[in-house]
Amino acid sequence: MSGLLLKDLLNLKRLAKQYLVILAAMFVWGAFMKNAYFVSMYVVLCGSMVVLTSFSYDEYAHFEKYALTMPITRDTLVKEKYLLLLMLVGGGTALGIGLGAVLTVILKESILELNISGLAIGAIFLVVYSVIVPLIYKMGVEKARMCMVGIYIGLFALVFGTLKLVQLGNGLRLPGYLGVLLPAAGVLAVVVIFVCSFWISLRIVRKKEW
Repeated sequence: MSGLLLKDLLNLKRLAKQYLVILAAMFVWGAFMKNAYFVSMYVVLCGSMVVLTSFSYDEYAHFEKYALTMPITRDTLVKEKYLLLLMLVGGGTALGIGLGAVLTVILKESILELNISGLAIGAIFLVVYSVIVPLIYKMGVEKARMCMVGIYIGLFALVFGTLKLVQLGNGLRLPGYLGVLLPAAGVLAVVVIFVCSFWISLRIVRKKEW
């Protein structure tokens, strides 16, 4: 699996300069708008979008057909993509929080709020791509990309509704322990969705004919 991961990282290396220029521009733009949260979110977005690029490269080159002629199992192909997803979203979240922290120091804003926001954004993108990856295996990259808009709208509507419920709960003076239970439930939900996505992808790839 390390060989597959190295192959993807080397393929994506050619995009590094482009993304560095984009991130530098977004950092300046975030400073101009005085919005560290924008920078944090954009970095995570860039990191997660690279996952789609990796799938696009493989689909264009028909890599799966070639890989299956070697001693590589279908399960290994899926495991490597999910590991890459974790690395890119996790790395993007860490980098986004780091760049956002620099901007919050400059703007004299709350770093704690930025950290919480950055982790929440990373979790949201991980959920989004946990839904998208099985669709990629089932329908291909282009058709799955078309579904992304609906997935984003549905997920952000769910998040917005949850925030509204939390605000309503604060107005109703609900027990303070809910402030701990709700984030814990959110983390558990992200883990469950990611694991379910992995198993669904395994089932699809095991039956798929390339």
